[in-house]
Amino acid sequence: MTYHWIITLQSPSASGETVGTFYGTVDPAPGQTRGDVYARLRNRSAAQLPGTAQPTVLFFALEPEDLHAAAGTVLTPEQREVVLQALLDGRAWREPQGGCDDCRPGAMCTAHRRDAYLTGAYGELLQALGAR
Repeated sequence: MTYHWIITLQSPSASGETVGTFYGTVDPAPGQTRGDVYARLRNRSAAQLPGTAQPTVLFFALEPEDLHAAAGTVLTPEQREVVLQALLDGRAWREPQGGCDDCRPGAMCTAHRRDAYLTGAYGELLQALGAR
């Protein structure tokens, strides 16, 4: 997954303070942490500032490059298929199959009302996920 980053550094210089803002994209390797990426980007950006002192980080942001991905968790195509199948299975399992001793004509019991609600909610989520 690609991330967009931006960092602003401040470093002492002969003329007072030097401030620099740097940005770009990065594709972290599997297993890398946010801290690993931060340290790498901080060091890379600091090397571009004049002076030898370790700069102070004034701002750092690391966000998914894909705006749709930023809205939530991104699933791989394989994970998406598993989620879709789980929703299909759940909808089939909870589909009301008649009543029980607690159901009355025109009025389902609490358990069957819950099943009917979940069946509809699963269907709406399947539709939102683009299931066919």
